Amino acid sequence: MQGSQKRNKIIMITIVIIVGLVIASLISYFAVIFYKFLSTPLEGVTIYKNIIYLEDFESNGFEGSGTDSDPFILENEFIDVDYFIGIYIGGADASITIRNCTFSNQLDNGIDIERVTGNVSIHNNTFLCSSGAIFVNEVNTISIFDNHFTKSVSVYDSNEPMIVNNIFDMNKADSFFIVGTPNASITDNRFYNCGMTILEDNITNIESWEIDDNMVNNRPILVLRGEENSTLNGGIFGQIIGVGCKNITLKGIELEESGKAINLINSQNCSITNCIITNSLTGIGLHYGSDISIVNNTGINCSYGIESTNAIRTIISDNTFTNCIEGIYVYGPINRDHSEACSIINNVCEEGQIGLSIRSDYCQILYNILRENELHGIAVSGYSNLIHHNILIDNNPRGKSQANDNGDENLWYDSSSMEGNLWSDWSGRGSYSVDGSAESEDIYPMSVEGGAKLLDVGEIVAISLSSVLGLGAIVFGIYFGLKKRKENKLKG
Repeated sequence: MQGSQKRNKIIMITIVIIVGLVIASLISYFAVIFYKFLSTPLEGVTIYKNIIYLEDFESNGFEGSGTDSDPFILENEFIDVDYFIGIYIGGADASITIRNCTFSNQLDNGIDIERVTGNVSIHNNTFLCSSGAIFVNEVNTISIFDNHFTKSVSVYDSNEPMIVNNIFDMNKADSFFIVGTPNASITDNRFYNCGMTILEDNITNIESWEIDDNMVNNRPILVLRGEENSTLNGGIFGQIIGVGCKNITLKGIELEESGKAINLINSQNCSITNCIITNSLTGIGLHYGSDISIVNNTGINCSYGIESTNAIRTIISDNTFTNCIEGIYVYGPINRDHSEACSIINNVCEEGQIGLSIRSDYCQILYNILRENELHGIAVSGYSNLIHHNILIDNNPRGKSQANDNGDENLWYDSSSMEGNLWSDWSGRGSYSVDGSAESEDIYPMSVEGGAKLLDVGEIVAISLSSVLGLGAIVFGIYFGLKKRKENKLKG
């Protein structure tokens, strides 16, 4: 009996040990899977050289030991495969050099490097990728020099990046992005038919950068950092970038075949007037900032005539944009206060794809001419925009309406004058239906034959101020009315 109990006890202990080993193995297995999940790009993305662990460098053809004096090196490779990413390196505590390689046909990035604590050098390579060339995120020190790019380079949240003596050759594109990076050195780069994009909103970071001797089509890139109370009248430039500027005026400047030809970031009380921009990604770009006037400019054959993101109290008037994918594009800030609204008045957007594309709130869209655009003349998706006295002629010829509204409570007429917009395809009877989920209508449509008077600048400013004051009066009136009603109720 005792022998049987002892045998059963041994069997139970053996079973417990085996189960424990199985559970430990499963935990280890799933830990590896989970780590790989965290360390790799999107699930299902195919990668030619996928490096997560240090031993992956050797198995993927890298030489060296990964130290600063003996970095892992990949060189003289021709990576011509239909993978989404050519080389992915994630989470490595190592120094790495990639040189004299050619990247072709990748559907995403040629090189994607993230969370690397060592020093990374990428030089003397050629990138012919389908999407991006290099994506860098959270790398201790990154040097990118003497490369030839036909697609963009993006550097995020990395310390002391050095981007020197590269060639960027692409058509109407943002070829180089840099965000969240202190102590950057951006020098002696050559851009052809493209340009540089700064999305950095940390002025201290930007002030620490060295930006010198960069050219677009053999014309200098002018970078204005913290410029105040100055006027730039004319001049020969490949691109103009202003960061943290106040009270500056840019006028009479001609730019062509650039990225964002004129780009103001976090700037206030500036004006851009009488400029001509052709064959560029964006004619005039705004990124944050306030109280910017863009008046009487011309953009031809650009992807965006004007591209404004999260700028407030902007006046866009009397500009002409021809053959642009989107003549004027305004995005955000969403849920802005009515006093921060943008005024888009008296502009002409013609022969493009979309005339005005507005994804913002409380904008005034008045007295514009939208003519012969392939898609909608006006497309809105924000809240409480005021849209009236615009002239829409032969837009969206294959559709049912010349305008689109996917927003909320946008008003397609002026309630005081009981006049709406002028439509070349209005039947002459009833309201005019606007495409989109909002199911909006212009209940006071007018025919184009009647015409609409364009406004001068003084009238535009007056309209902007009166609208802001009027909206403010309505809000305060409602507030004090409710307050009074509440007081009376309490007294009762």
